[in-house]
Amino acid sequence: MDGVLPRNRRAAVGIAEALVAGPAVGACFVLAATAWAFSGGDDDKVLGVRASPIVSLAKQHFASDVRAVTTSMIATAIALGAALGIVAELAMLLRRRPPRTFAGRALTRVLLVAALHASLLAYGIARMPQLYTDVLWQRSGSWAPLARTMQILVTDVLGPVGVVGLVAIGLFVYVAPSMPSLADRPSRRTAAIALGVVGALSAVLLVGTRRRLPSKRSAAPNVVILAVDSLRDDRLAARLSPRLNSVGERGARFSRAYVTIPRTLPSWTTILTGREPHAHGLRTMFPRYEDRARDLRALPARLSPLGYKSGVVGDYAADIFTRVRYGFDYVDAPTFNFHALIATRALERATPLLPLLHSGLGRRVMPAMREMNQAADPALVAGDAIRALERLDDGNPFMLTVFFSTAHFPYAAPAPYYQRYTDPSYRGRFRYHKPNVLGQDGALDDADVRQVRGLYDGAVAAIDDAAGRILDELRRRGLDDNTIVIVTADHGEMLYDDGHGQGHGDHLFGDQVVHVPLAIRAPRTAPRVVPDLVRDLDLAPTILELLGAPPASFAGMDGRSLKPLLEGSALPPRPVFAETEVWMTESIAELPSGGDNPLRLPYPNVSMLTELDPRLGHDVVMRAEAEPIVIAAKHRMVIDGNLKLVYAPTRKGPRWFLFDRATDPGELLDVSGKRPADLERLRSELWRFILGDKKMEERDGIVVPRSTSIAATDGGALRVH
Repeated sequence: MDGVLPRNRRAAVGIAEALVAGPAVGACFVLAATAWAFSGGDDDKVLGVRASPIVSLAKQHFASDVRAVTTSMIATAIALGAALGIVAELAMLLRRRPPRTFAGRALTRVLLVAALHASLLAYGIARMPQLYTDVLWQRSGSWAPLARTMQILVTDVLGPVGVVGLVAIGLFVYVAPSMPSLADRPSRRTAAIALGVVGALSAVLLVGTRRRLPSKRSAAPNVVILAVDSLRDDRLAARLSPRLNSVGERGARFSRAYVTIPRTLPSWTTILTGREPHAHGLRTMFPRYEDRARDLRALPARLSPLGYKSGVVGDYAADIFTRVRYGFDYVDAPTFNFHALIATRALERATPLLPLLHSGLGRRVMPAMREMNQAADPALVAGDAIRALERLDDGNPFMLTVFFSTAHFPYAAPAPYYQRYTDPSYRGRFRYHKPNVLGQDGALDDADVRQVRGLYDGAVAAIDDAAGRILDELRRRGLDDNTIVIVTADHGEMLYDDGHGQGHGDHLFGDQVVHVPLAIRAPRTAPRVVPDLVRDLDLAPTILELLGAPPASFAGMDGRSLKPLLEGSALPPRPVFAETEVWMTESIAELPSGGDNPLRLPYPNVSMLTELDPRLGHDVVMRAEAEPIVIAAKHRMVIDGNLKLVYAPTRKGPRWFLFDRATDPGELLDVSGKRPADLERLRSELWRFILGDKKMEERDGIVVPRSTSIAATDGGALRVH
C-alpha cells in the first residue's frame, strides 16, 4: 500500500501538469476569449441598419448553419490556443529556469499565452486595423478613450514591424537568463542540427512550390485581365498606380471608356457577353433564377472551342463569379448567399481569432472571411492569381481574369497603404476605412472628405503593388511577350466630387462613376492614346478578334471590336449609353423623391424588393413583382461628343438634363433650355436605346413595362398594376 500511494500521487501530479501544459492552457484561454467576444451584446446591424429580421431568420430556419459556424469557431479557437501554448512551452524550456511550484508553472503558462495572444492581436491590428475598429476605434462607453489610444499606439507608433520587434525583444528578455547555458557544446550541436533540418525543409518546400515551366508554348496569345472594382479613370496614373499604368504606356490607353451599368454583377455580365443589359437580362445585383439559368454565351464559353482554358480569381466582390455561370473552367472566388452571410456575421465578432483567419490558411479554414469587405487584401488575391497561373499555364492558351475589390468601399487597405495618402493627425470616424452604412453617414466635413479620398488612393496603391507581382510572374514564366494584358474596371467611384456624393450606381450625374480606365497591351501593337468613345460591351469582341476567332464567335454581340483603334485606324463614332441600378434605400440625399425638385421615383428599400431563393443556395434575388418597378425607375443617359443627356423619371413626369462637358466638366449647369436642338437630337438617341428593350414602352414621356401601369401609393412608393 505504501508504494501505491506515491504512484497515485505521481499520476495525479502528472494529470494536473498535463491539464496546465501549454497547449491545454492556450486552448482554454483563446476559447474563453472567443466566448467573451461573442457575449458582448447583440449588435444586430448590417451596413449600419438594424438587422434583427436577418438574425431571427437565421435562428429559425438556418440553425444547422449556426451550429456549423459555432463548431468551426470552437475548433479554430482550440487550434490557435494550442499553437500559442506550444510556443509558450518552448519559451519555458529555453529559459531553463521554470518556476518550481505547480501553481507558479501554471501561472507562467497563462501569462505567456496571454502575452503571445496579445502580441498576435497587436500584429493583426497593425496589419489590418479595419477588422478591429468596432471593438476599438468605434467603441462607445467609458472604455472608448483607452481603446482608441491603444489602436493608435499599435497602428501609428508601432506598426507591423514594430510589433514584431517588440515581441522579439520580449522573448529575448524572457529567455536571456538561460543564454550562458545555451553556449555549451552539446547545445551548439543541437542548434546546428535544428538549423540544418529547418534549412532542408525550407529548401524542399521552396523547390516544391516552384513548378517546372512548360517546355512548349502555345503560338496563340494568352489573355490576362487585371480588373479593379470601383477604379476611376483618373487613378490609372504613374503617381498612384505605376504598374497598372505601365500596361497603357506599353499599349493602347483608351481615355474615354464607359460602362453601361455601374454595379458589379450587371457590369461584368455586359463586359463578358458584349451585349446590352436588356439583351443579357441581368440588370441588377440580384438576378432571378430564370435570368441566371439562360445561356449567356459569355466570353469564356466562346473561347473554349478555340482551345482556351479560362479562370477567374478575386476576393469579396468577385462572389458574382460563383453566382452567375459565365463559363469559366476555374473559379477561385467567395460564395455569397444567406449561409455565407451567417458565417460573416459571426466572423465580425470573432476578434480573438481574426489574426489567424485573416491569412491564406485562415481563409481555407473559414472561407467566409473572403466575403468580409473590410478584410480585402490585394496581396492574398495576387497569391491566388499566381496559383491560378500554375494551373492554367500548361502549354495551351488561357484567359485569366483577376478581380481586386479593395478599392470598393469601405476602402480598407492593409498597412502601410491605408496611411500612405491620409493625414496622420486625422482622428475622425473614417480613421481606418469608410464603411457604407446606407445613407446614415450624416454630413462630412472637409477633413472627412480628404480622409476618404486618401483611403481610396491607398487602396489603389495596394492593388497596384499586388498587380505588379502578377505582371512579374508573367515575365518570369516567359509569357510577357505573348500575352494580351488588359486593365479595366467594372465601374468608377464618386468621391464627393462636385456635390454628387459617394459610391456608384445610384445616379448618372458626374463622370467619375461610368468613366473607367481601359488599357490594352497586345503583342505587336504600338503605344498610343485613343480618345474615341468606347463601351464595356466592346471588350469581348475586341479580345475575340485579337485572338483570330472565326465570325461565328461574334454571333449575338452588340459591341464592336476595337482592334482598328489599337492599330491606329479609325472607327465610325458612336454614342455611349448607361443606366442606373437598384436603389438600396428609400432615402438618398442626392436623389430626393419628393418636394419641389424630385429626382427619382420612390420605391421600398432593398429588403422589401428581394427574397431568398432555395434553388440558388438561398441567395438573394429580386422579387418578380419588384423587377418592373426597378427597371422603370432607372435613370438613363447618353453621351455624344462633349454633350451628355440624363433622363430621370419622377412622379411629376420625366426630367431631362443636358450638360456640355467641354465647358462644365463637373456637370453642374443644365443647358437643355438653351440648346433645344441638341436636347431633341440626344433625346431621340436615348429613346432608341431605351426602347431597344422590347419589354418596355413609352407613356407620357416615361418608360414603363409593356401591358402594365405604374402608380404611386399614398405613401409615395411605386406600385405596378
